[in-house]
Amino acid sequence: MRILEMKMDLIKDILIYLEENGRPGELIRGLDLEGYSSEEISYHIKLMHECELVEARDSGIDQVFLWYVGDIRCKGHEFLNAIRNESIWNKLKNKLKEEGGAIPFSVLSSLAVKYAEQKYL
Repeated sequence: MRILEMKMDLIKDILIYLEENGRPGELIRGLDLEGYSSEEISYHIKLMHECELVEARDSGIDQVFLWYVGDIRCKGHEFLNAIRNESIWNKLKNKLKEEGGAIPFSVLSSLAVKYAEQKYL
């Protein structure tokens, strides 16, 4: 999965929302985050599910694209903990800009953890 397809701030916002509001084992329907359309949110939930950051389910019917999101998975917690610090988050986004957004998500996630290790170890 290439980063160009994703909005990194939206991914971070979804993870933070789930951490603060999620209930283990429950799916959240109609997640509403200011500044994003329901289609953008659903698409990013789908991508996050494919990257193993969250549990999610396709609930679309006919022509409706709708993904419900559930628990944060281990990779999602690891990524969120790495990007929680604003200096690490900004460093990661700058690296992404330098590379023109052409970094696989798995590499970006590894970089986030590496930056966190450098800061805290």
